[in-house]
This record gives sequence, structure tokens and C-alpha cells, in this order.
Amino acid sequence: TQDDMEFAVRKDTQVLIEGSVEETNSLSILTNPIPCPAGICGSLDLYTFSNESCRSHLMQQIRNMFSAPRVKSEEYKDKLLVLQIYVRQNQVKIVRECLEVYGLLEMHSVISEPKFLRTNDTMYIYKDKLYK
Repeated sequence: TQDDMEFAVRKDTQVLIEGSVEETNSLSILTNPIPCPAGICGSLDLYTFSNESCRSHLMQQIRNMFSAPRVKSEEYKDKLLVLQIYVRQNQVKIVRECLEVYGLLEMHSVISEPKFLRTNDTMYIYKDKLYK
């Protein structure tokens, strides 16, 4: 419904695209961390077709996440930061390599199949909201 779409795009997100709005080659959506019982939790959805695009999006969005006000805040300095990353199964190795560059692979991480299917065609609502 329209209300559902409004709820989805109203979140504190940072969207990166490769290519033009009409001809998007890849897309990533970082939902900046929000308070949760464990500390703060964010998510990153990567819709990329090449390993290089995956690497580029992931590295930039991790930089974006660590510059988010809540992550830099003194209030959450000693809290757990949980980042859920959704990526194609064949790009998990690239994600692990990028996390290792930032020293994040040493932290506790679990890589598993997503519990629900996320596809490129479900992300049209972001494009619609951002460019109107």
C-alpha cells in the first residue's frame, strides 16, 4: 500500500547508485543504525552484479555508517554495533575481504542465507521517492 511504501522510505537511509537514475547498474541502501536492546543496529542491502561494484558500494557505505551521528555519539560509544548485510551468495567472499580491511571480520560475524527473499525489483520504491 502507499502507507507501507512511505514507511519504508521514511527510514534514515543512504542510497548509492551506479549509473543513471534511468539506467541503474547497481544499488546499495544503508539503513543507519537505530537503538535496539543490544546497542545500535543497522542494515546494508547490496544489489550489485559485479564483484567490483559490490566492493565499491560496501566500502563507501561502511564509511558512511561510521560517520553517522548515532555511531559517533558518546551515548553509544560503548554499545554493540550490529550491521546486517544482505548480498548475493556469490559475493559473500568479497564482503568478507572488505570487512577484513576495516578490521571488522575479527568481530563476531555470522554469514547465513537471508530469512526472506530480497530482489532488485522490490527496491523501486526508493527510486520513486528519491527522484520525484
